[in-house]
Amino acid sequence: MEKNAAKKAFQNMKPDPENESPRRSWMIIFLGIVLIFGITFIFQQLNDPPVESIDPYSFDQLKDQVQTLRQELNELKDENDILKDRITELESKID
Repeated sequence: MEKNAAKKAFQNMKPDPENESPRRSWMIIFLGIVLIFGITFIFQQLNDPPVESIDPYSFDQLKDQVQTLRQELNELKDENDILKDRITELESKID
């Protein structure tokens, strides 16, 4: 008797798959998908850094600046070599 009562109680606790309407199941799946995509979209909007694209004009400007800096570096290296030579010349005069 207790077995039958326990079996009936267990059957009453879990719903039969045949009793659930297919529309309701599809509606729940659809709402879950919409919810996932909605939350993903919201987090993307909150976390996206501002999009900074490099236009070709500014890229060309950067190339020009790099070229100018390389020229200045070469000039400084040449000046450094001249100063080193001058130092060695002065040191040799002292000796």
